Amino acid sequence: MKAGWLVVAALVVGAGAGVWWWRGAGGRGPGAGSVAQPVAEPADDTTPAWEVPGARGARVEVLNASGRDGWARVATRHLRAQGWDVVAYATAPAPRDTTLVLSRTADTTAAADVRAALGAGVLRVQRDSACRCEVTVLVGKDWRGPGTAR
Repeated sequence: MKAGWLVVAALVVGAGAGVWWWRGAGGRGPGAGSVAQPVAEPADDTTPAWEVPGARGARVEVLNASGRDGWARVATRHLRAQGWDVVAYATAPAPRDTTLVLSRTADTTAAADVRAALGAGVLRVQRDSACRCEVTVLVGKDWRGPGTAR
């Protein structure tokens, strides 16, 4: 019975030592001198906005309401190439003819800049404290894609 407890104690101590090394104690592990921070995974294989020089601070979500497959991904890549932090993209619950850019805060500056980056869209304020972003884009049938600003 004592031998079993000794094995468990040795495993706990060994695991603790491994965590100590991994967290960077003594400057040897990958996280040396820093507290581990969660990192958001990019929504696709493009360069994340936080690695783009001159990245903008507002978080953006893109919803495809155009009815065209992959259009949210196209808009996401377009916005990320311009430095926007697109944190999510998905399909909208209902189709739209017109692209809609929603400001989720009272300050519409970021939403207006996103609208300008897309080259289309109607800007509205629709505050949502539960949303994890400052701007929501519903890509409508009117958006023609990158490089087609009106």
